[in-house]
Amino acid sequence: ANEFNPTVDAGFYKPASLGDYVFNDKNRDGIQNAGDSPIPGVLVTLYSNGSAVATTTTDAMGAYSFTGLTPGSANVYQVQFAKPASFSSTSANVGFDGLDSDADPITGLSQTLTLTSGENNTSVDAGFYQPTAGLGDYVFEDKNANGTQDAGDTPISGVLVTLYQNGSAVATTTTDATGAYSFTGLTPGNSNTYAVGFTKPAGFSSTSANVGDDTKDSDADVVTGLTQSVTLAAGEFNPTLDAGYIKPASIGDYVFNDKNKDGVQNAGDTPIPGVLVTLYLNGSAVATTTTNGSGLYSFTGLTPGVSNSYVVGFTPPANFSTTTPLSGTDKALDSDADLLTGRSGSVTLTSGENNTTVDAGFYQLTAGLGDYVFE
Repeated sequence: ANEFNPTVDAGFYKPASLGDYVFNDKNRDGIQNAGDSPIPGVLVTLYSNGSAVATTTTDAMGAYSFTGLTPGSANVYQVQFAKPASFSSTSANVGFDGLDSDADPITGLSQTLTLTSGENNTSVDAGFYQPTAGLGDYVFEDKNANGTQDAGDTPISGVLVTLYQNGSAVATTTTDATGAYSFTGLTPGNSNTYAVGFTKPAGFSSTSANVGDDTKDSDADVVTGLTQSVTLAAGEFNPTLDAGYIKPASIGDYVFNDKNKDGVQNAGDTPIPGVLVTLYLNGSAVATTTTNGSGLYSFTGLTPGVSNSYVVGFTPPANFSTTTPLSGTDKALDSDADLLTGRSGSVTLTSGENNTTVDAGFYQLTAGLGDYVFE
């Protein structure tokens, strides 16, 4: 009687919680910095004593949490972060636990932890970074106008190059002394399409586009200067977006009075003005001109390249006859006009070439009189 038993107790605990933040570690240092940003929609899985017991996703602010957890040493928790698409894991456990990333770069798992009654552990974070991509290559003078980089082609420096992302211009650069350009730090993934626009340099025309090997041909549309759109994988550098340009070519030279009829321009020969000269392109007459007072003619603004074959036709002036063609060894001094047709042989032109070897010589028909004196 009158006993008081002080051993009948009751213990209670408050549910615990854990969570924090998933961030885009833009400088890849493994720590949350002012320039880093949240990553929403990341799948986060909670493990209790090795078994998955709950999942959630990060909100618009990159935050996640698991609540109503049982504290105590008998409950060992671990958090796993699923790597978001086009991201890579940053370094783990590099600094202050409240700011660094806790996700193992391979497994995505945090270290294990236990919770005390009512504890809200906000130190389990994960950092990911987005491997950037790049693109670029080369702008060249397409000497033989075949649309492809060849050994004889040369770089064009100072060309303005514009990068378009999803249809909007986002950056510009210019080609360097080797004709090269590049854009780096680009966001990869199928939601980002890139195109490159090349501003045609002064005095040039666009060469043919997309004619062969994508690493060697020109990709710039001949009208717009734009390439086709591409997407980039994380870490990819696309070195296939090139542009080729050509300079207009010209052809011409001299029509002369071949006074000694040797088929070669000599000191005593004289120019013949007013001679009708016709230019043929791939067999069709495309232009005419006449020689000037110095016997000179020219056709300018011509498209170079192996697909364009030019022939020059000379109409013999009145009272002249065509001299012997292709005499001597100097192409710059002989006559190229065929005795019957008046046409030269066919020539092709390289980018910017001025061919001044297509000449024509004529000699003036002479007359005489005389006969016979008799007794």
